Amino acid sequence: MQKKRGATQKNNINNLKSKGVKKNLEYNDKGQPIGDNYGEMQSYIGVRTRKTVSLNAGDWRRVSITLKNKIWEDVSGAFNIDEGMKKKVLRDAGRMMKDFKSKMTSNYIYPMAEAGMIEQLSVTPCKYPELDHADWIEFVKHRLSPEFQALRNVQCKRALQNQSWHRTSRRGMHNVREDLKKELGVDHVERCEVWIRSREKKKSMVTDLDGQIKERINELKEKVSSGEVVVKGQDDILTLALGTPEHPGRVRAAGSSATISSWFGRKKRQPVAKYISEMDAEIERLKAEIDALKRETKQADQLQNVEEEYNDEDQGPLLKKPRLETSASKGRGKQKCNSISSPHPRAGGGERLVALDESVGCIAEAFTRFSSYSGIIANNDKSNIYLAGVNEIEKHGINCDVPLKEGACPMKYLDMCPRPTMCKNFLLPQKVSKEIDRMCKNFLWGKINNTSKMHIASWELVCNLRKFRGLGFGPSKLPIIGNIHQLGSTPHQSLWKLSKTYGDVMHLRFGRLQAIVISSAEAAEEVLKVHDLECCSRPTLAGLAKLSYNKLDLSFAPYGEHWRQVRKICVLKLFSVKSVQSFQFVREEEIDSLIEFLKECSPSATPVNLSEKMYSLMASVTLRTAFGKRFQECGLDSDTLEDIIHRAMTVVGTFTASDLFPYVGWIIDRLSGLHARFERSFHELDDFFCSVIDEHLKRTPEEGKEDIVDWLLCIERSESEYADFQFTRDCTKAVLTDIFLAGVDTGAITITWTMTELAKNFRVMKKVQNEVRDLKKEKITENDIHQLQYLKMVIKETLRLHPPVPLLLPRESISHFKLANYEISPKTLIQVNVWAIGRDPKYWQNPEEFFPERFSDSSIDYKGQHFELLPFGAGRRGCPGIYTAMTMVELTLANLLNCFDWKLPNGIRESDIDMEEAAGLTTHKNSALKLIPVTYHCPSNNEI
Repeated sequence: MQKKRGATQKNNINNLKSKGVKKNLEYNDKGQPIGDNYGEMQSYIGVRTRKTVSLNAGDWRRVSITLKNKIWEDVSGAFNIDEGMKKKVLRDAGRMMKDFKSKMTSNYIYPMAEAGMIEQLSVTPCKYPELDHADWIEFVKHRLSPEFQALRNVQCKRALQNQSWHRTSRRGMHNVREDLKKELGVDHVERCEVWIRSREKKKSMVTDLDGQIKERINELKEKVSSGEVVVKGQDDILTLALGTPEHPGRVRAAGSSATISSWFGRKKRQPVAKYISEMDAEIERLKAEIDALKRETKQADQLQNVEEEYNDEDQGPLLKKPRLETSASKGRGKQKCNSISSPHPRAGGGERLVALDESVGCIAEAFTRFSSYSGIIANNDKSNIYLAGVNEIEKHGINCDVPLKEGACPMKYLDMCPRPTMCKNFLLPQKVSKEIDRMCKNFLWGKINNTSKMHIASWELVCNLRKFRGLGFGPSKLPIIGNIHQLGSTPHQSLWKLSKTYGDVMHLRFGRLQAIVISSAEAAEEVLKVHDLECCSRPTLAGLAKLSYNKLDLSFAPYGEHWRQVRKICVLKLFSVKSVQSFQFVREEEIDSLIEFLKECSPSATPVNLSEKMYSLMASVTLRTAFGKRFQECGLDSDTLEDIIHRAMTVVGTFTASDLFPYVGWIIDRLSGLHARFERSFHELDDFFCSVIDEHLKRTPEEGKEDIVDWLLCIERSESEYADFQFTRDCTKAVLTDIFLAGVDTGAITITWTMTELAKNFRVMKKVQNEVRDLKKEKITENDIHQLQYLKMVIKETLRLHPPVPLLLPRESISHFKLANYEISPKTLIQVNVWAIGRDPKYWQNPEEFFPERFSDSSIDYKGQHFELLPFGAGRRGCPGIYTAMTMVELTLANLLNCFDWKLPNGIRESDIDMEEAAGLTTHKNSALKLIPVTYHCPSNNEI
């Protein structure tokens, strides 16, 4: 009888489940589930997982525990399984979800796409009725995107490197073992036999490598039988044949649920004293081996030295291959370099680097190594190089290669030097003594002209201090104010210039605030990924606290349970794919209205203020999405709304005197009028939100036509799945503040800068217009955007050069951690300069050039996984509204480029376009962008 799987099995299991009947599982001698019922359970797990978890959920580790518990309840309600199996069931669910997505991509989506059957992909596969239609559409879009294709190509190349893979049925390794037991009539089968069977195909091995391993297994079996080889524990025949140890989390040829402890058994406990004695004996044995190797090395070195002196007596210096050694100083101060805390660290207190090199040019390389080891940056103006026993030609070569001035001998003791010093010694041609201190003293005190002594080049490297209260380098600080005077009107540009001198990890002080500024992708990855948890909070600043209703919002709330709950609401409800798609009609209506206005302006050839129009567009979309009406219907005009938002953004991006000088700053804020301006901005927004909320409370929204305020009020009334979370009226206003400010400002800035760059680069303008117009549509819809790959590159290039928020919102460290060899203390401000990273020639060729094609063969994206491009941040504090913002930006630009040709006003050339940035938290254009729209007539299909 044909086996039943998938939906048929699911229905049978559900029928039994409804009757209260559970299926029982069989277990082998290892306690692992086997048999037909186990196979049915695996199928059922896959079906329930696809039913419960969205295809677009991403990493299984990020799936909420609520959904995972639901899967476990469904499975445990249908099968008699112990609570201890929960971890395995959920692990299997994650693996099956991953395998299912891979299977649908390789066996369904790509074959149909290549066959030109794109329309059929818009229908959910009938074989999998449990899939949600909207999730399926989004999944197909993602899998057909160029970004995913690039990742897939990389993964395919990796897969080709796997020269050995098993061929087991869905019944797995457990049942392969059971089949072998029945076939051979035995109670126990070795792992190596299971491994061979899993890689056989009609009695022949799948690959040549598998065949070689099989031969090796057979040889080892003979040697074990003869007593020539002894196997013990994990080092059995299979491990010896493969040549690599077992992975801690699984055992090869044993099944997915087997671990080292469950398969091989735990090691027997023994008294601590016995364990210590065994370790001491092992250490003594290793010491003896090391001493023997040292003696052999010493003899070889002596023979080599004799040969060198004999062969090169009259041939000048003989330079050996590089060998980097470290020797702790025997002088004053025995701390290592990464432990220096004194305000005047010494070389003697650190590690001295000594090297034998092939050329004097390696001195510069040693400087680089020294900086990477210690985190110290050399000050070339104060550093010296000392040469002894070196002829003029060699001296000239050293001076050309090393950017240091030559000092006068004799030098002082290195161990007594009051500044950080690195000693570099070249053997010209004899061996450098291992007694580094004694060698240096002989060299330094009067014996430098003795020809019997070795010729040495040495230097004194003077460096900036490695630490300042646990933080890294930076410019000198003025008393009281610190580095505030160096920020200028555009802080991101000022900090970028400072980073060129003081490095990618730079320490600054703003009044009482200690701050670290990050200006490289590597350091940004350390902060936003490696140490994300240690620095994922927000600082307590007066302006942020006031505007966020005492930090009740998402953007400025400190890390904690409240922030997690608000983020959950935003990610799963307000900014989810389903939510964004529900407001598609709003975006299309507002863009249509803008296009009609521009068409009316076109015949008169009047320049249009695009900066203002983009602001009005984003404001209308944001207000209709959040509040259910346009800003004109709220009693606001464009100028008033823009003023309110600009004043509020100024509050967000400004340090107050009370932030910097907490004891007296509040007096300065009141005398300067800053406190009054902050209060005015807060009350403007608060009054506006109160009026909108009151209107919503007086009406009952139609089902399916709720806006964001309706959703938040529902949560506030505890009428949703977030009923156990205390969500107050101030929480509602705080979240609306985030949406109102971020939704309007950042989108308008991105569109404006993109149109500015296109107006300045005619070639790129024509290329992207041709791509859009090749669709032969009068109106571009959201379903067309995935075809506009060059437009996406243009937007990425704009975000690289003009990130809406050039300095990511400041983070605050909540615990100690190490960043690029610097100790970061709690309560340290951390800011990532994404503007500087986007213009770093280390990551971008010709970084100042607007060249979208740089992304054509690159998988770099702006979603927080590639730290060279971080316009929306990354990690826990990454922007949750990326999908919302980019959907609007892409759709607007596509229609502007499709419907119009764009000209500069009379008398303005491309080189005359103002590219200056205005001061503020966001990178506005310093002057408004004004262009002339010329209506483009799209030919109909009959005219083509």
